[in-house]
Amino acid sequence: MKKQIILLAFITLASLTYAQEVLTEKGGASIAVAARLEVQEVYQTMSKGQHNSFILQLPGDAEKTAISVWKDLMKEYKGRAKKKSGEYVSETEKMTQLGALVTVYAKFDRQEVSVWFERDGNFISTETDPGSFSFIEELLNDYKFNLKKELTMQNVEDQEKQLKSLEKDFSKLERENQRLHDTIERAKKAIAEAEQGIEVNLKNQEAKQAEIETQKTVVEDAKLSHESIVKYKKSRQ
Repeated sequence: MKKQIILLAFITLASLTYAQEVLTEKGGASIAVAARLEVQEVYQTMSKGQHNSFILQLPGDAEKTAISVWKDLMKEYKGRAKKKSGEYVSETEKMTQLGALVTVYAKFDRQEVSVWFERDGNFISTETDPGSFSFIEELLNDYKFNLKKELTMQNVEDQEKQLKSLEKDFSKLERENQRLHDTIERAKKAIAEAEQGIEVNLKNQEAKQAEIETQKTVVEDAKLSHESIVKYKKSRQ
């Protein structure tokens, strides 16, 4: 089937009602298109053929989270969403507004989800069951609210992780700064000790130089004494 023409009708604030339009697709078959807020209705292909579906645009590119939130929503209706043929299929007896037993098919495609509601072998549409749209719209908008809540919570967690990472980096910088200051203090202490050592060394050099000069005198005296003895011995021979 070729591209569908989808007409959106918006809710009015005064009456809180929604508009419905019946359009004719290329080929002559009538399709019901209804919208309130962001829910659209259109025929499209799914695992059991081409049937009426309800489409909801999803915020952001978070398909994994969108699927998880959808599963949680189905659990609220005692339906376990199992993946089959690329769709998440749930059977529930708790959507009493739609029927005693309803099979829900959900297919996620990037930033939108398409949902089919099957009852007694027939797929629900606002054309055949006008009273169903109010519940379906509320269900899907509750889902979108839950998804936004989950995504914002994830964003909070992500931002908190980023904050902790930044704080961790800052703590590392503080420790590095302290190490640098400690290095400077040790260097200052070493310099001060070296300066004192230089002063002591110079004094020791002076003292040692004096000892050297004194020792030179002693050495000269010793040489003279030795020479005098040698001369005396020669004079006696």
